[in-house]
Amino acid sequence: MKKCLLLFCMLLISLGSMAYDAEIDGIYYNLNFNDDEAEVVKGNYSGDIIIPESVTYSGNTYPVTSIGKYAFRDCSGLTSINIPNSVTRIGNYAFDGCSSLTSVIIGNGVTYIDAIAFDGCDGLTDVYCYAENLPNTEGYAGYQTFDESIFSKATLHVPAASLEAYKTTEPWSNFDNIVALTDEELPVESIQDSKRKIQMSTTSAAVNRRQEGEASTSSAIRTAP
Repeated sequence: MKKCLLLFCMLLISLGSMAYDAEIDGIYYNLNFNDDEAEVVKGNYSGDIIIPESVTYSGNTYPVTSIGKYAFRDCSGLTSINIPNSVTRIGNYAFDGCSSLTSVIIGNGVTYIDAIAFDGCDGLTDVYCYAENLPNTEGYAGYQTFDESIFSKATLHVPAASLEAYKTTEPWSNFDNIVALTDEELPVESIQDSKRKIQMSTTSAAVNRRQEGEASTSSAIRTAP
């Protein structure tokens, strides 16, 4: 009787760890029907995974806003992950034990990464973090967000505007190699925004010079004998 009860409890735990509301294109989600949000949850993932910014289920669209606790834990066949800008939080142990993971893209919307999120990811060679405001990585005392073994071999790619902030803020500053994202690594809209800012700055400077010239000419006319 005790043995049957133990097996039943283990079954409930197993089912709970794999509970989900929807499976869409190989990714499992829990859906928050009140806030119309989706969270990526535990599944047997492998290969290169691109998480969409939103999913549609039963006619409703849900922005994907979080990577749940344990979502990719021990997925040893996972090789790369692309986290979209819509995601704001990465949960505890989310990628813990993903030993074959080599590349991570963290979208610019991520504001919080829980403790041990990338522990055991000792195969990482590139971490691309597009967030200009550094994500909060405060977790349990003594527990790292990233596996310490990657700091000497992985490259951290960050927005140029925030390069110094990443270099002086733990745990990001623990990376030996921190570089600015290149134009090829930036989204097209970001490059276009930068060019627009440069053009606006150049135009503004030209207008100021023209106005200064006109003011000088006007002054000269008024003071002429």
